[in-house]
Amino acid sequence: SIRSRRLKKEELDPILLEYFDFEDYKDSSNTMSVEQLINVMSLKTDVFLTHDWGVDQANHKRVAQINTALKSKGLITWFDEEKMEGNVREKMLEGINNCKCVVVFITKRYMDKVASDNAGDNCKLEFNFAALKKGNSKMVPVVMEPEVRNTKKWHGMIDFELSGLLYVDFGELTLSQAKVDELHSRIMSIINKSLQSVFESLHNSLAGALPLPSTAEEHEPKAAIKSSPSATQLSPSGGAAEGDFNQIVEGKLVAWLVQDAQIAPGNAKKYAPKMVDAGIASVERLAKKLSKNSKLLLEMDVDEDDNDDILKAIHSKFTSLFSTSTPVQPSMVVAHEVHAVPETEHVQVPVAVPVMLRDFSSAQRKLTGHTSFLTCVLQLPDGRLISGSGDKDLRVWNTNNGTCEVVVTGHTGAVRCLALLSSGHVASGADDNNVKLWQPWGNSYSCERTMSGHTGFVMTIMMLNDKSTTLISGARDGNIKLWNTSDGSCLKTISAHEGTVRCLTQFHIRGELMFASGGVDMKVKIWKMDGSSYKVLTGHADHVYSLVYLHDGRLASGSRDHSAKIWDLDNFSCLRTLSGHGSDIFCMVQLEDGQLLTGSGDKSIKFWNANKPDVPLVKTLDNAHTADVYSLVQLKDGRLASASVDKSIVIWA
Repeated sequence: SIRSRRLKKEELDPILLEYFDFEDYKDSSNTMSVEQLINVMSLKTDVFLTHDWGVDQANHKRVAQINTALKSKGLITWFDEEKMEGNVREKMLEGINNCKCVVVFITKRYMDKVASDNAGDNCKLEFNFAALKKGNSKMVPVVMEPEVRNTKKWHGMIDFELSGLLYVDFGELTLSQAKVDELHSRIMSIINKSLQSVFESLHNSLAGALPLPSTAEEHEPKAAIKSSPSATQLSPSGGAAEGDFNQIVEGKLVAWLVQDAQIAPGNAKKYAPKMVDAGIASVERLAKKLSKNSKLLLEMDVDEDDNDDILKAIHSKFTSLFSTSTPVQPSMVVAHEVHAVPETEHVQVPVAVPVMLRDFSSAQRKLTGHTSFLTCVLQLPDGRLISGSGDKDLRVWNTNNGTCEVVVTGHTGAVRCLALLSSGHVASGADDNNVKLWQPWGNSYSCERTMSGHTGFVMTIMMLNDKSTTLISGARDGNIKLWNTSDGSCLKTISAHEGTVRCLTQFHIRGELMFASGGVDMKVKIWKMDGSSYKVLTGHADHVYSLVYLHDGRLASGSRDHSAKIWDLDNFSCLRTLSGHGSDIFCMVQLEDGQLLTGSGDKSIKFWNANKPDVPLVKTLDNAHTADVYSLVQLKDGRLASASVDKSIVIWA
């Protein structure tokens, strides 16, 4: 059976290997079984929640609300009310060992318990073990009472481990969605990828061992289906019964059908087992199946009205994959046929609804303070912006009132690029040929490490999504370097371009993590993680300044030749050239609604509808700045920030 099949390390998605050490499970043939893999992964969670119950369970009830909110956003949590079966202490320690992040809910009572001499106190045990096993880089402090907002009054191990970190403020009794979003963002900045996504990767790995047929009618392994638990709860037991993995998948599908597709819970529970039997382990796989057979749901005996609602919800989730704007009609949903495409091609789902594009017509606020040109800007987990400039400084900005709250000094040349680490550190590259790592301490930043080795200006840096300690840099010396940020060592140097490396991005091709670079040699180069060249894309007539991996799997590049190009990463052809700017395209960003934005030396920002194959121009913000637009970023609240050679950042609403 598939559960007894042996797997080699290279067969597994690299993200899975962040959760366990393959060496602990391999046998003499250097393989492990699918059964072992399922058992190991069934214990894992995204986040462990440590808290004190409080008087009359008041604090526990509030943490329970936050736990529910985090689960509704797709996180798998360890929460004592749900996990305390058997030996309480063993379950706590097991939960901490198997999570990727720890959220510490701080009250005065919790802080006093952690600082007490009572070695048997569960709060003290949880916190000290979490600090030992995870370190504060994997911990998020959450303030639950107004009286503990002042970190100068923190004491004991809470003060020692957490006072230097930015906390999330839940001090008000009312549960704020904005605060939930902030906490979720902080957690994601640490874990990088949710376990739901990891479980989908795990399922795909198993499907790779026993390939899933392209239609539900062909023979497929039938899973033992049990009544589904909550979509975000896993069995805490060590063993995985026959169908535990499918139980998890079924639970996620039920949650999505009810919450997103608005299907009645009874019907959702009826449809989910049929989807699992058809080899559907995620909403994305459902979309792919529908792209080959638009009547698939009806063939599963899904009610016609539910069929329409599911198709509409699928489209809403995969908006960027659509090329038409005709409203859905029920009859059209049944009749519309889409030709089957290979699994590696981009999904086209058999529904079409209008896409609402943002306007960004008004400049809400201008942030000024740098004394030289702006080169880069990104958003921090707490919602503030950080920028780099030719004045050699980094500045941290409050986007709500426009004030500069922190000035960070240390580079001896212009700051050219920024990246955010999962630990909360900020990385910066500069004309002093160095990459620096900055540790946030309250309302200040200290330089924790300087990584030297480039012999030219560091023009671009990027953290790898699935390896939180690996940073990639590109420089004027034509080299790309891979760094281990935990100790500052250079892992690899690639002689990449003939001249300056200007930009980087990352993506998966056929399941393999790769990255791309653009340079002044007019080329876009795609690299494997071992440093070997995979593909070279040519077509630009001048320097390549910017790269963006689009939501639908295409690649966009911006150039000094005044154009942007859209590339197909299946056959590596240029699909479209976007013309209209009167100068260099220095920066690009894709918005949540699918629009591709380009910032240029002509002082404008152009909006392109990347939801459509021909990527038409939607609008232009002429004179968005009084000089070259060098950097663009969309904020978590949906607003847009642009940075310019005119020394300002503009917030657009």
